[in-house]
Amino acid sequence: MGFRRLGYKIGLIRVRTVSDDELRKRVFGRMIEEFFPNVKVVSYCIEGQPEGIYDEETMRKGIPKILDAIKKLEQEVDAIIIGCCSDPGLEEGRKLVRTPLIGAGAAVAAVALQYGSRVGLLAENDLPPLVPPSIKRILGDNLIARESPRNVRDAYDLFNPKNRNEIFEAAERLKKRNVDVIALGCTGYSVLRIAPVLAERLQIPVIDPMIAAASMAVAMIYSKSIQPPNSRHE
Repeated sequence: MGFRRLGYKIGLIRVRTVSDDELRKRVFGRMIEEFFPNVKVVSYCIEGQPEGIYDEETMRKGIPKILDAIKKLEQEVDAIIIGCCSDPGLEEGRKLVRTPLIGAGAAVAAVALQYGSRVGLLAENDLPPLVPPSIKRILGDNLIARESPRNVRDAYDLFNPKNRNEIFEAAERLKKRNVDVIALGCTGYSVLRIAPVLAERLQIPVIDPMIAAASMAVAMIYSKSIQPPNSRHE
């Protein structure tokens, strides 16, 4: 059974302010559309946060902007993804709209559990919160270990080629903890498309947060589309 119609739209909220030129490149959007050809991604970038959301202070500043973006996208798309593994504004946003709202952190944690009971989290940095609340809630005692690359504070550091070996070494430290699967705890790793590289290098599953979130969005759109009409308004 396929979709009842083609051309589903997913709204993607990017939490790092980028230039118009970079936004036009649609890094996340193209990635999702490659995996899900029936989906069109509509990207929305919050303003005033060129370093993204990487600690409690930048999260506090970003949440109102994300909630505003959710309200703007609601009428335009079939589902919305918050493109940050800290899931800023996820719980607040679900109270505002009925459109399926997915956090990249909650999604990557949920998908990781399908691969094993011993999950390792590869975070962006060592700034609090060390484990985002939604990831901690979903994984619980299944979160065996957490690591992050040294010398990385924010997205700029993560994207610096000089820190690529730091990412590899952090992932290798997780494998030494005998984890079944690694969940990538930052959507910056999705920009790098590093999940398949790490999976090949470590020979264990590595879950990309944006692909996990898009998978969940597609499933939620489809589930909503096959509900009896009356059940959608209860």
